[in-house]
Amino acid sequence: MPFAGSLTLIRIFGIRVQMHWTLLILALLITWSLAAGWFPSVLAEARPVLLILLGLAGAIGLFISIAIHELSHALVARRFHMPIERITLFLFGGVAHMDDEPPSPKAEFWMAIAGPIASLLLAFIALIATRIGVAWGAPEWALALGAYFASINLTVAIFNMLPGYPLDGGRVLRAILWAARKDIVSATRVSSTIGQFFGFALITLGVIGIFATGNFGGFWTILIGGLIIRFARQSYVALLVKQALQGASVQTFMDPDPVVVGPDATVGALMRIPPKIDDQLIYPIAREDKSLIGLVDLRKTKSVPPDQWDQHAIQEFAEPLPNDIQIQPDARADTALSKMNEAGTTELMVVKDNHLLGVLSIHSLVRQVQLHLRPRSTPTPNRPLPI
Repeated sequence: MPFAGSLTLIRIFGIRVQMHWTLLILALLITWSLAAGWFPSVLAEARPVLLILLGLAGAIGLFISIAIHELSHALVARRFHMPIERITLFLFGGVAHMDDEPPSPKAEFWMAIAGPIASLLLAFIALIATRIGVAWGAPEWALALGAYFASINLTVAIFNMLPGYPLDGGRVLRAILWAARKDIVSATRVSSTIGQFFGFALITLGVIGIFATGNFGGFWTILIGGLIIRFARQSYVALLVKQALQGASVQTFMDPDPVVVGPDATVGALMRIPPKIDDQLIYPIAREDKSLIGLVDLRKTKSVPPDQWDQHAIQEFAEPLPNDIQIQPDARADTALSKMNEAGTTELMVVKDNHLLGVLSIHSLVRQVQLHLRPRSTPTPNRPLPI
């Protein structure tokens, strides 16, 4: 799942903790619901300012709890030599980004269960702190905040242990099936199917809740159910894609003779070049020796009327080549696909020592995946890839 628009908050143990802009929506929703619902129910005489501050503290505490949950996954993954460099907190929780599948069922099991264990420990700590606060005569607002942290972390642990992929419980189930069947694809297919079942069940509960009670909180349940279905499907397809591209390098699939724009070319010259890639929007600008100068995006040239194309040089629209659309020729093909998803592009420039070696398009990778899947999963040669 791409997370463009994320801001790095902090770096812990070399892992970047990022905040996606949708987290601001969640912060407002949680602050409002706590200030208007949870805390007034246990602090009947609290002033509105205190309720708002407690709601904000509860939201911040929840985000910290989710970050710790995801960090637990990441740290255990590192023990099994699975590099995780960043964690993203977003509207529906958090995700630790992994480029590779776990190397074994054991690694999958311990990495998956680490998050719920961390959440249970946080719930236990909050409960003990609340009990101590009662014994020491702590203010009621502090006890209410402690009770909230205990309950929300317990809820996070229980929800994540539902046996539906990609939830932690689904990953635990996949690890067990993987160990029993010795086949990660089969294990992922089963756990992904169960994950989609849970997603549809949540959607059904949300719809029933809306019509039976008139409580629009059911929309939240529907959104979460839809997200689980989407992630479950994407995770299974992503595994099939990685299997198809396994062991292949970018150099295998790149176009070694792409369309290159010279630094002295005009917009008209570019417009008259037939594209080699369908819907191509980005063209590299390079010298005759293929040393890169930058790139030009056709969308930036739309302001030029056709009768003035030959009066404007490409250099007027040149941009530096960003790192997120560059890749080395010996990089893995599945890594390139992940990079495309993260950058929101369908093309990568294959670069070495600032020289353009070729262009890698999503089309060439998809063709390889289709060839890999066709004998196994489709009797007809023209069935499209389900991504």
